[in-house]
Amino acid sequence: MKVLVVAWYFPPLQGTGIFRTVAVVNWLARHGHQVTVIAPDRAYFERVAPLDEAMLAAVPEAVRVVEVPFPDLEDPIVNRWPIARAMDRDAWKDATRAWALSQFPEPYYGVWRERISAAALRLHDEIGFERVYATASAYVDYAVAETLFSYAGVPYVLDDRDSFLFSVYDGQDRPHADAARRWWEVLAAAASALWFVNPPIAELYRRRYPGLADRIHVVENGWEPSLLDVTRLAERPENPVFSYLGAINTGFLMEELLTAWQETVPRLPGAPELRLYGNFGTRNRAAVIPDDAEQALAAVSGKFRPALREMVQQTQGLRVMGAIPKAAVPDAYRETSVLVFFKEGGPLITSSKIYEYLATGLPIVAVVTPDHDSRRLLAQYPRAHVGDITRPETWAQVFLAAWEDAQTDDPQVRRRAVDVGARFTRERLLDEPLASFVRAADKE
Repeated sequence: MKVLVVAWYFPPLQGTGIFRTVAVVNWLARHGHQVTVIAPDRAYFERVAPLDEAMLAAVPEAVRVVEVPFPDLEDPIVNRWPIARAMDRDAWKDATRAWALSQFPEPYYGVWRERISAAALRLHDEIGFERVYATASAYVDYAVAETLFSYAGVPYVLDDRDSFLFSVYDGQDRPHADAARRWWEVLAAAASALWFVNPPIAELYRRRYPGLADRIHVVENGWEPSLLDVTRLAERPENPVFSYLGAINTGFLMEELLTAWQETVPRLPGAPELRLYGNFGTRNRAAVIPDDAEQALAAVSGKFRPALREMVQQTQGLRVMGAIPKAAVPDAYRETSVLVFFKEGGPLITSSKIYEYLATGLPIVAVVTPDHDSRRLLAQYPRAHVGDITRPETWAQVFLAAWEDAQTDDPQVRRRAVDVGARFTRERLLDEPLASFVRAADKE
């Protein structure tokens, strides 16, 4: 079968969004299908985001990757600007954004629609695609599915790793919701299947669109064993090392995390550390691997105000590690006593990182809202120590409980924890949905 994959997040871009698509591409190639990928051009990501060159090796050689240039509205190279932008930058940007929203109702990314749709049509005339897999965000990827379906009746699956219509933080409509809803309803009506990453989001869409319920499926994120050998994580550091791995953006609960740590650290032995691994934004690449904690936190706009930066300077044992390539993540886990999961949001948010945390067999200290979807997974894990983000007086208690667990490190408990994580490998979670994707094509 000849399959077109449309993905904004794809190697060598560094970030959690790439791994699901890489797993899909590998599954399809491994089962003998001809796969073509449309992705943004490398030159754009070199300007704005950290890259992980090693992840290119995870893409099978047989997979053809077509890079389609993205018209970056923030391009700093003046020599590349059109005359209208050079004459009046703000007016040009406003006009371009308005035009982009008229093409596709997604701020910033909508400008890509014209180029990727044209590229898809050229490739279809050359190859003759039989199926399209479009994954989002960015949701402009979905426009290609609509284009090829309208042009040649090519069936498609839409994989939503966030939520096009609703904010996963509060369930309310996103900006430009009316236009997005018109697009989504057309796209969903013709889709062979609609994938969502957790049960609460899928249920939200089923309630809003009961006529589509039989095509709405939960396909959770999972973790990738080829990138994390859990049998090599047995060694533990002598000092208490608590590690957070994941993106650190303006919504990150930094103040709450530091408060909990400051209350915990005097009650820990030795020279305890709190390590923060992750990107501090993407546009400012200098902040990806910072020289010090103050610089890193200052690079993230909004929430990290001067008072919080002062708090960072005064926090004992805090180490801001910056972004690391995926190949270095196992080393970070090996150097960790306890994994830290402080996550904003509520019932619609799970976090892709939690699956990999479960795979390690390490103690996890998680502080989230009482209705956070990650609790559904953490409840199955024997080394989860879960606190309530609305009850600050309990935060240090769960940190200390996790440290006690790390000291005990009962082999039988560790084995049960690893067994829980093994339920959530990406291949296990993707196998049936992708097999169904292929079977549907065979029936046509």
